[in-house]
Amino acid sequence: MKGKKPKVFYDKLTYHPTHCANCGMENNSYSIIKYGYKTSRITLNSTTHYPTYLELKKQLFYCKDCQTTFSVSSACIEIYLTADLFYPIW
Repeated sequence: MKGKKPKVFYDKLTYHPTHCANCGMENNSYSIIKYGYKTSRITLNSTTHYPTYLELKKQLFYCKDCQTTFSVSSACIEIYLTADLFYPIW
C-alpha cells in the first residue's frame, strides 16, 4: 500500500521428521539431516490498516536414502499459525 509501512513478524519453524516425505524412509541413525532453511512470506489478516506479513523460515531436510530435500508440510504450517500467533492478548 502506498505510504504505509508494513508490519513484518519473523519466526522459524522446525521439527524432527519421523520419515522422508518423498520415499517414506524412516529417520533412523541420521538418515534424514537438517539442510538449511527456506523463507516464506505469508500475508496475515490485519486488524490495523497496515499490511501485515509473517517471514517464516521453514527447516529443509535432506534424505540420504533417496537424495532429495523436503520441508514442513502446509498442514503443519496451518496448525502452527493457528496455535502460536492468533491468541488474543487481554
